[in-house]
Amino acid sequence: MRHAKGHAAGFSLVELVIVIAVVMIGLAVAVVNIRTGLASSRLNSGVQITLSQLRLAREAAVARRMSYRVTFTQPGTILTERLVQGQPPVQERTITLPPEVQFLAPPGLPSPGPDGFGAGRAAIDFDQANGGGSNVVLFVPDGTALGAAGSPDDGVIYIAQARGLAPPRAISMWGATGRFKVWILTITKGGPKWI
Repeated sequence: MRHAKGHAAGFSLVELVIVIAVVMIGLAVAVVNIRTGLASSRLNSGVQITLSQLRLAREAAVARRMSYRVTFTQPGTILTERLVQGQPPVQERTITLPPEVQFLAPPGLPSPGPDGFGAGRAAIDFDQANGGGSNVVLFVPDGTALGAAGSPDDGVIYIAQARGLAPPRAISMWGATGRFKVWILTITKGGPKWI
């Protein structure tokens, strides 16, 4: 009996430290994955907000037979205005992107940008026919987007987070058709690429 009491079952201090270390590593991995997932979710939300504002303006221009102007302001504001000839612009809505999400072209973006628009240096890069750099999109009643000189307003807008927890996104626009495409930056063997 005495001998059995001396060898009572239990954990040694070394075993307890190992278990705590394994649990801590598991928690650290989980926290990183959750932060990355939340960042990606916020970024996707910013893309959907931006895309919906462009689509709403285009659809309103066609449906109401009026021109609509969408102005993007860094870090993350979208202003939509209705234009009536001979009158001042009528503000329809002002939308801001979710926290930590902004119009941003982080260093290292591939050049040219998605659909061949821009060089990946300006976060808001519309009016490619006139050298790019415009932050304004003008939708006219036939559904096209026109640039400053009246030519189709092709361009791209980059959406990212300053902390870079998730890959940047981009929305390209073909002015002649008023069509949009969403892109995500991926890293391949040949370097970063928009898919």
